[in-house]
Amino acid sequence: MPLVNGPNLLQLAAQVRALSGWRRMLCAALLGGLAAFALPPFHFIPLLIPAFAGLVWLLEGAASPPRARRRAIGAGFWFGFGHFFIGLHWIIEPMLVAPERTAWMIPFAWPGLAAVLAIFPALVCWAQSFMRCGDAAMARVLAFAALWTLGELLRGYVFTGFPWNLIGYSWSAVLPVMQITAAIGVLGLGFVTIRHGSDAVGAGQRRNVTAIKMVRGAYGGGGVARAVVGWRCGTAGGGRSRFRTRCTPAASSGEHRPAGQVEPGFAQRASRPAYRDEP
Repeated sequence: MPLVNGPNLLQLAAQVRALSGWRRMLCAALLGGLAAFALPPFHFIPLLIPAFAGLVWLLEGAASPPRARRRAIGAGFWFGFGHFFIGLHWIIEPMLVAPERTAWMIPFAWPGLAAVLAIFPALVCWAQSFMRCGDAAMARVLAFAALWTLGELLRGYVFTGFPWNLIGYSWSAVLPVMQITAAIGVLGLGFVTIRHGSDAVGAGQRRNVTAIKMVRGAYGGGGVARAVVGWRCGTAGGGRSRFRTRCTPAASSGEHRPAGQVEPGFAQRASRPAYRDEP
């Protein structure tokens, strides 16, 4: 369908739900990779909308028997694999400091770690397959957002924990919005992000709704859209206020609040400049 005319989301959702076999796996992996580009260092946050809406559509298509649970696990695993494969691109950099010694590990470490972490999205989608929400798109999205957040929480503790690329990190370049994590944490911010990022699921159940119409409706006066925009503006406004009250020097005493930087960015080779000279 030509993008200029606006793809009908009802048809698009039906096509995604109908995928099977390797097409379903490929679509899930591409959607997961798409979601990774919303996170640092890319910060293309709107990509979370097609990524998670598409995953929910895949799960809806996997709900029909037989082997519904297996298909849900497969969709979650391949989504997670694509997501972490893109998100873990940086792990090859240390192996290229002295490639003659360590480059051979890249084909094993990079996809291997992505496959291990993909177990968590697979478990999330497996749990989602037990949800009985009927035709209530909002209930499905809320359940999925809650389960994904629980999966991120578990990933931060299981096997000593590796909370890499939590969805809430996608806002790390928008510091006023990040201030809400002082109240609900990065997991809470991730929950709200996934909840609103999956709004296209409901649009995919209505006839004659195109992507262009959905955008116009979202900004043209829908009640839910106004609430979402109001929450985002309120969050950013509250964050700016927090900057003024907590992150500026105290005018009366001249006291400055301390600040710290975690994991400064520098070239990998700079950490071991003489590595190649070692025996």
